[in-house]
Amino acid sequence: MRQAMRVRGLSEGTIKSYVSAVRLLVERTGVHPARLTEKRLTEYLDELLKVRKVAASTYVQHLSAMRFFFTHVVRRDFPILIQARPPQRGTLPTVISVEQVAATLHCIRVPRLFTYASVLYGCGLRRAEALALSAEHIDLQRRVLHVVNGKGGRDRMVPIPVRLVQILERHMQRESIAWGSLFPSPWIP
Repeated sequence: MRQAMRVRGLSEGTIKSYVSAVRLLVERTGVHPARLTEKRLTEYLDELLKVRKVAASTYVQHLSAMRFFFTHVVRRDFPILIQARPPQRGTLPTVISVEQVAATLHCIRVPRLFTYASVLYGCGLRRAEALALSAEHIDLQRRVLHVVNGKGGRDRMVPIPVRLVQILERHMQRESIAWGSLFPSPWIP
């Protein structure tokens, strides 16, 4: 299974999670994949939802792993893997206002942490993406930053809001950063 995923260009993270999901399927059903019935597979999917109460994203990950495994590795056709859908979420996340975000950011008294949190929010970056930023990735004149090796191993260009340009300029000047890591401190989580 690992080899089939590697040659198709799946990331190491995806490979690890898919293998884990299929291993869990085999452990929980106690049945070799070649002898698994659609009825038992349906029961397992139901168990994920009702007994284990996995999140919709986890359920989708398990479905994707099983689809890959049974399609490309074992070459068995299970219609339930095509028909199965994650449960619909009934609630929307709480979205705070721009004023609340500004108030929260301005409660941060350490300038380096303030800049870090501002970059996370202002550019919509993940924690690891912001920590990996280098001065070379930032073009303040064009107001863009280059996220290198972001989620899924992808690079992307992200616009920098006007207000954040000033914050980044002050940060880079205060910390004497001309090149290298934008947030070199071990104190940033």
